[in-house]
Amino acid sequence: MKLATTANLSTGLLNAIRGFIFTLLSLAFFGKRIIRMTKKEFKLALIAGLINTCGFIIQTLGIASTTPAKCGFITATYIIFIPIFVFFVYRQKIKINHLISIVFALIGMAILTGIYREQSQFNYGDLLSLISAMFFGLSIAYLGNTAKGIDFSIVAFMLGISLMVVGTIWWLLIEKAQVGQIVVREAIISVLYLSIVTSFLCQTIQIYAQKYTKAVLAGIILMLEGLFAMIFSILLGYDELTYDLLIGGAIMMVAFILAVINFDHRKKRNGREEVIKT
Repeated sequence: MKLATTANLSTGLLNAIRGFIFTLLSLAFFGKRIIRMTKKEFKLALIAGLINTCGFIIQTLGIASTTPAKCGFITATYIIFIPIFVFFVYRQKIKINHLISIVFALIGMAILTGIYREQSQFNYGDLLSLISAMFFGLSIAYLGNTAKGIDFSIVAFMLGISLMVVGTIWWLLIEKAQVGQIVVREAIISVLYLSIVTSFLCQTIQIYAQKYTKAVLAGIILMLEGLFAMIFSILLGYDELTYDLLIGGAIMMVAFILAVINFDHRKKRNGREEVIKT
């Protein structure tokens, strides 16, 4: 994302192109399923798309005014908002181990991104990153509940359409269709990566997977993205192996293990054993 902004791609233009490629890929792979979309599916998927688009637009605006480390950590706070939305909107109880896991995940992310070394104050870009985190948290909660019964390909298609349309409107009306001095090579690399990998592949898989898991657990698993990004960055020679990666990564793996352990099942099993003994 930061590479795209440093390549002088504006917020609207970046997301318009990203959404366009996302939409084309969705049609190419799921066209037959998408054309059978019902009105109900259209409405529910559109809401998912608009929520997701708000998060991307605001995040793109925010990262231009803050550091990648701060943006990465603040955006990861979406994990805090997921249980809030799940509890107050969908009236679902949150498991204690999930809440503990969230704390560990945030600590791990803070170490992984090196945010604890940042001396700068909370600024406008950080505020936008926090707002985008709220939208991402709402998006995950929505996908894991309201949009759970919709065909994943339809939701993916509407995410792309929404991003393309809103991005284009933003570029035309807010940015006055300005292009500027775009650094072509960096722009092409960043747009293709964001469109194909981050949007189409990752989000489509996420939408499909959330049909079979809880929203809070999905959010915790998605936080591992930062850890894997650092690992691949080291393997490709862009970064060096550091204590921050080792310690932060270990803590995030502990968070993941805590999240997936079914303590309720263990309690029920222990309860059955006590009944048998008596």
